[in-house]
Amino acid sequence: MLRAFDGTARSASAVANSLRRHILAIYSKFLSADGTAVDYASIAKSPEFQEYSRQTVELQGVDLTGLSRDETLALFINVYNALVIHGHVELGKPQGTWARLKFFSNVAYNIGGLTFSLNDIEQGVLRGNKVGPGELRKRFRSTSDPRLRFVMSPMDPRIHFALVCGAKSCPPIKVYAPENVQEALTLAAEAFVEDDHNFRIDEAGRTVTVSRIFSWYKKDFGKDTIDACHWAMQYLPPGKKAAMQRLLNLVGEASSSWGWNCISPAVSLKYFEYNWGSNTGSSAAFAKAKPTAKVPGESGARAGSDSGSGARPQPKAQSNKL
Repeated sequence: MLRAFDGTARSASAVANSLRRHILAIYSKFLSADGTAVDYASIAKSPEFQEYSRQTVELQGVDLTGLSRDETLALFINVYNALVIHGHVELGKPQGTWARLKFFSNVAYNIGGLTFSLNDIEQGVLRGNKVGPGELRKRFRSTSDPRLRFVMSPMDPRIHFALVCGAKSCPPIKVYAPENVQEALTLAAEAFVEDDHNFRIDEAGRTVTVSRIFSWYKKDFGKDTIDACHWAMQYLPPGKKAAMQRLLNLVGEASSSWGWNCISPAVSLKYFEYNWGSNTGSSAAFAKAKPTAKVPGESGARAGSDSGSGARPQPKAQSNKL
């Protein structure tokens, strides 16, 4: 039976660290070596998932107000990615656009007595309370909404390469620790734009083809598509960066906000089709000797011995359940 948290919660940082260990335990067994596929079926039957589910209930009692920006950032990225998996395990993958909108608006955790859906976390907290794709209004509309305290402002566009929605075109899943979340986000951005399936430059055809992420969230990267290309350039590997500079006819250091002056930006920008197919996979097909899923600063993927009560993702409720 699922219960609301009825004890005294540990500090937010202690709960976050505990959840991160349990997430690592799941990822180390049921995540492909490259982080792009998840064995949801095996997760559902695993003791690691049952323990993680029990741990999430303690989120109801945590006080987030004392967390630093990096602690808040790492916590909400990790919780978002884990909640997507939790929702897929309990509810199955949403099929179709309407089902996806409903999934991301309704699947939620109670954190500190407040309801945070997946969209609340992404659009409200991590994107600085901006209007999300397909939405008409901000997530936190009332000035008295207590969740406004946790909004990341200014927002960091690199979060788009850390959040994983469960689709094949999503970035790889990783776990983020507060002590190195800035470095890890830079690595995530670099890995994403290095991949020609996400960011491809055709100098001869004067065409740049990029992930749909740059279209859906283009205002996060600047005022127009050229700004988005400039933003990405700082994370491109040397060969791609040089190609982009030649393509945009960038010269010297100038007065633009990016330190470059775009003389003739006659470049065609195209977008890859986004593959909404499930990122599901089978543990049996994953590499047997893959490295432990971890980030610098993590001690490993073993679950801790912390205890808690049962939990599930939930739509707009005050206990962590479906």
